[in-house]
Amino acid sequence: MYQNIQELIQWQSDLLLAGRFEDLSREYDYPVALYLKSSSLPIRDSEHLIAILKLTRQSLIRRGVTKIVAKVIAMDLPRKGRFRVWVDSVEQNACGQTLFRAGSVLFCRIGRQGIRTEMVQFWQCAMPEIWQKTPQAIASNG
Repeated sequence: MYQNIQELIQWQSDLLLAGRFEDLSREYDYPVALYLKSSSLPIRDSEHLIAILKLTRQSLIRRGVTKIVAKVIAMDLPRKGRFRVWVDSVEQNACGQTLFRAGSVLFCRIGRQGIRTEMVQFWQCAMPEIWQKTPQAIASNG
């Protein structure tokens, strides 16, 4: 299962950089909650998430990110169809230099449509310029 999750997380990172927002938005179970420290942002539906994904991609491109290397560093054994995945994401430029490293925990569930993410908690977040805004300001862009 670990290898499948690793491939899934990398594929999702590739979708973000490719601008395939609709495909990526289907990987979530709504409403989705995003957390960073004391800030939270409830994502009500795929349109809302797509707006945030667009902002995120713009930020990545503006900073010169051409690749995200996502690595699963730990994961729970599923219990009642739910599990957590700890992810280390390294943003790289065209020369392969690390520009930023982000860390997150994905709260996932296994359902009829496969694995879906229900919540994301960042312990070190990429796109600091986006998260410096209040969650309400981010939400109003969506």
